[in-house]
Amino acid sequence: MSAIVIKIVQERRAQRHAALDARDPGSKMEAELWKRVLWTLLMIDMKVSMIFGSPRGIPTYGFDLEHLIECDDEYWEHDDPNQAFIQPPGKPSSVAYWNHYVKLVKITTFAHDVLFSEHDWQPWKRMGISSHAWKQKAVIEIDSDLNKWVESIPDHLRWDPHTQNEIFLAQSSVLYTTYYWLQIQIHRRFIPRPGQKPLLSFPSLAICSNAARACVHIAESCLKRIFVTHPHFLIPLSSSAIVLAVNIWRGKRVDSDFNPQNDLLDINRCITLLRLYESRCEALLK
Repeated sequence: MSAIVIKIVQERRAQRHAALDARDPGSKMEAELWKRVLWTLLMIDMKVSMIFGSPRGIPTYGFDLEHLIECDDEYWEHDDPNQAFIQPPGKPSSVAYWNHYVKLVKITTFAHDVLFSEHDWQPWKRMGISSHAWKQKAVIEIDSDLNKWVESIPDHLRWDPHTQNEIFLAQSSVLYTTYYWLQIQIHRRFIPRPGQKPLLSFPSLAICSNAARACVHIAESCLKRIFVTHPHFLIPLSSSAIVLAVNIWRGKRVDSDFNPQNDLLDINRCITLLRLYESRCEALLK
């Protein structure tokens, strides 16, 4: 459905920044609302593509929208036109979350295109390197982008389970669980099979397991205080439970003294949290 709507938007050329401004150059408010609509469609398209492996309705290079203005809705209008769209100093905007979420999803689509694309474009041949070396360079680059992203998170969105602002708590939990979920997506395909040599120089299973544990604990801390109605946590929690199950199975094969107790507790946490969404997302949980 999102792809169909995006095609309609493309026909009207509203996805292009210049065309967007041309709709009504005097209405900054209308332009900002259009940006919100378009970014929402693009985010749905990107996430569906990443989760289900389907082609995107519009490629990343097919739009050049600016990020949203980090100003809450109540400050869009002002008696003095020069003061419109200005966020009061010292008051963080709730819109900052969306801009950082967009940046993270862009990294997600880049990882999807580079590591999971089924097209036989074989870029490593053009670079004169092996497939192994290409994947190593790609993972290093994506991990670097993720590190830069997490360092750029503003203070009010950094993970703090004790924050008093429930809106920022929910936003922070979505950002960080998405971040850890993406770490799992990047490294899970490089987890070696039993007896197989590691595909890359990274400890992929350890990275995925640590990300899964962090994801579970953040989701649990958030949902103990507030219920996030949007089913964002379903896929990160499901992926985390699978990774931890693999870690238990692998740990028992490698080390007879391996204690799976903590990972089993985290898997049970995943199941408990997923059950909170049974009445809302029954089809997704089957």
